Amino acid sequence: MPGKCGSTYRIGARVAPLPCNALTELPSGLLVPSTEVAGLAPGGAVGTSRSVDIDVTAPAADACPAVWTVGARLTPVGGEVQPSAALNLMALAAGVWADIPGMSFVAPETGMYLVTADVTGVVTASGQTSFNRLLQTRWTYNAGPVGPTIRQLIQMNWSLSGGTNQASGYNASNSTTRRMPLTAGDVIAVQASYQGVPGVAVSMTAGAPLGSLLTWTKVGD
Repeated sequence: MPGKCGSTYRIGARVAPLPCNALTELPSGLLVPSTEVAGLAPGGAVGTSRSVDIDVTAPAADACPAVWTVGARLTPVGGEVQPSAALNLMALAAGVWADIPGMSFVAPETGMYLVTADVTGVVTASGQTSFNRLLQTRWTYNAGPVGPTIRQLIQMNWSLSGGTNQASGYNASNSTTRRMPLTAGDVIAVQASYQGVPGVAVSMTAGAPLGSLLTWTKVGD
């Protein structure tokens, strides 16, 4: 500003030297920081542990005031698989657990999951004999059993007297749902086995592709 006798004075801005003050005094003037908001998708700068997309709409050029619009969308991972084939329980000894082919998944991210397994089973019998068969299913976590997830699939009592050849069959399904905390890379699989007394069964299977399904959805980080 002009001063006396043609002198010029420069009056500097008074900037409080406080940590919370975003203004900086430079020889050329005041430096006022600007802020830019950016959105992040899962797997971005904050890792793969989030299940939310953050959407950001920037203000128009030279807008005053500069208004940023921020929104969020839930984007949890999930999936489903059907067995690749039914498990032939006739090839197993009583009490032996085996994986149902293709009925498993690998957790893609760390978090809380809602897991549901629907399994179908079939027992057929014929001839002049009597027996009792109990088909069961369970889950495994990294090849170890998950308890309590053992569920009855089929209970079949076959009793024949009178010397007449007969045939009978029975099919059923069960469903199990659990919330499970999983770490990325953990493997959940579904198994089946049977218990029974001596006798003849023509067929025992669990996990037929038609009617069996394993689903999972991440419900929390």
